[in-house]
Amino acid sequence: MANTLFANPGKEMLVHHEKVEDGTTNESRVQICRVENFCQSVQEWSVISNLAKEICGELFNEEAVLFKDKLNYKMPGGGGFLAHQDATAYKPEEFASLHISVMVAVDPALSDSVGPLQIASGRHKEGVFLNNKGVIDKTVEDSMDFQPLYVERGDICFFSSYAPHRSFSNQSKNSRRLAYLTFNKKSEGDFHDVYYAAKLE
Repeated sequence: MANTLFANPGKEMLVHHEKVEDGTTNESRVQICRVENFCQSVQEWSVISNLAKEICGELFNEEAVLFKDKLNYKMPGGGGFLAHQDATAYKPEEFASLHISVMVAVDPALSDSVGPLQIASGRHKEGVFLNNKGVIDKTVEDSMDFQPLYVERGDICFFSSYAPHRSFSNQSKNSRRLAYLTFNKKSEGDFHDVYYAAKLE
């Protein structure tokens, strides 16, 4: 599924790359790290997105709409993400006030070496934490109990845009592809096209 999708990404998709250092040869290489905006143009992902939207609608107790969609590759050596809350990047004052992200495991993530997603369970009820440009203050982060989400291929997880999360780099020899399909309440607006139009400028 993912191999077919990203073999020839369409012009409407955003493809991101990263530069990583090879610890064995001390040489750097450029590799793909993320693709965005594919659910509306790829049939397989459109089906998955619609199923996820129905479940998010039940969680919201009203109809949901897709806000953004991305797949993080995290190839061997791929970087992680510092502790953050998506709400700080999703601009609740400009877009919707609350989002639910649906993580879809394309690859298994069953060990710490691949850099699985880590969640600070229960802390999503405490609003926006002290942060610097979205990165949670280190003292605050140290007070949180982050737990890894170990997943098999095909597993899905739901989490709030206020849930603190992070991940470390992939130190294994395997890819750790995880897709994130993010939804908001339809009553607050449909921002998907506006969001990606701005990113494509």
